[in-house]
Amino acid sequence: MTEKKSTLKPVYILCFSPYLGGMELDSIKLANLLSTKFSIHLVIRAKTQLAQRCAELPLKFPVHKINFFGSFHWRCIKELKKLWHHFGQGPVIFLGASELKSIFFALQPGQFCIVRHGTTKTHSKKDFFHQWLYKKVTHHVALGKHLQKNVLDIFPGPKICHIIEPSCTLPFRLRTQENLKPNHPRILIFGRIQHEKGQKDGLLALLNLAKKGITFTITIQGPVENETFYQELTELAKQFGPPNPVTFLGPSKNVQEVYQQHDLLLFPSYGEGVPNTLIESFWSGLLPITYDNTCFPDFIQKGFYIKEAINQNIDDLTSKICEALQDFQEKSLEMAHHNQQRAQQLFSPAREISDWTKLLEKELTS
Repeated sequence: MTEKKSTLKPVYILCFSPYLGGMELDSIKLANLLSTKFSIHLVIRAKTQLAQRCAELPLKFPVHKINFFGSFHWRCIKELKKLWHHFGQGPVIFLGASELKSIFFALQPGQFCIVRHGTTKTHSKKDFFHQWLYKKVTHHVALGKHLQKNVLDIFPGPKICHIIEPSCTLPFRLRTQENLKPNHPRILIFGRIQHEKGQKDGLLALLNLAKKGITFTITIQGPVENETFYQELTELAKQFGPPNPVTFLGPSKNVQEVYQQHDLLLFPSYGEGVPNTLIESFWSGLLPITYDNTCFPDFIQKGFYIKEAINQNIDDLTSKICEALQDFQEKSLEMAHHNQQRAQQLFSPAREISDWTKLLEKELTS
């Protein structure tokens, strides 16, 4: 903590998760976006995948690493209070859940505290303990309509939940016909390798189509979080037979190139908040196929081209993939451009910065 104090009131973005998924990457992205306008401090847990990623990036804001264990720890409380004292008391934006117990005891009277919700919760948090815990939360922020309803149904605290939809910070590259392969489509299954992400459902549906003589290539890309499940997927992939169209790749640091090298996104997740993968695929001109659970119907209402199968119904998923392949063959460039133009309208970084500024500006100027 040797940086000079800014003349602006600081904004603290807190994410204490040990992993490196959508929420963790969002904390870096949000800090990057808001650092163009505010004095941002990103506060994370030390010795985590998120800490490692931050160390690899040329970030223009300070990153403070706190070494603690569990969701409630005296060291976390102590170090947060030291930050408030050294840089000044300012608004807190928290991405997470259980570590709020430590944050609660570090917050000072009148300190602005926003909890940003990015995942769907299933168990009520309106018991006495959580009502006490959330009494210091001044605002809930959700990434979309589905999450807004979920937050108001599940969480205590403020009766209003703001919607601030995420933006896409990938460089924009308009699709061209030369960059599409309607006669031999390239299908991307993107995400952490775990059961709930639906990779097995996707392979089973594609295997049904392959047996009918429909050709395509399949890339399954993402970090392995469940080794047993990964082995199950590799065995299933062998059933496609030679030549095998399935390729397994690990995580990529150049996701834009991954999207540019594919035509359709198969993302049959069992439930999401608002997945970065889907937003980035629209931005990059891919045509997604998903289930009709959680947030996915919201994207049809927003005017995107997306195929949605009945939740966890592999026969219907097979049918929807077949429809998407047919549509793609007939009007691939038209649909790619439609999704890209709609994504530019809804998911621009300038719009997200503006939305956060409106929420923060009263506190920042007080």
